[in-house]
Amino acid sequence: MTGVADEVRELLARFNTADLADRLVRLGIRGRTGDTCECPIARLIRSQVPAAADPGLWGDEPGQFAVGIARVQTPEGSVPMPPRVVSFVAAFDMGMLGELRDVGV
Repeated sequence: MTGVADEVRELLARFNTADLADRLVRLGIRGRTGDTCECPIARLIRSQVPAAADPGLWGDEPGQFAVGIARVQTPEGSVPMPPRVVSFVAAFDMGMLGELRDVGV
């Protein structure tokens, strides 16, 4: 049986591509800059990992999900993000990927 941390790790590995932003656009995933629970990577995880789907499981408390600069916190522990995902998060938070920002945010 695979744990949620392994599912997150595998998902991030599948999205560790140069066209990550384009893939998120095609999936209709957008997000908020500087928000560990509502950024595109958080929303990707919620949409693809059933155990992370409930927004109530996301937050800054221990045992909750959250996306950081280079890691994703899960109830099972921290998962390092692959390099292209880290670069994506940095670019998104700097406002370089406006097409992925929620409208009005």
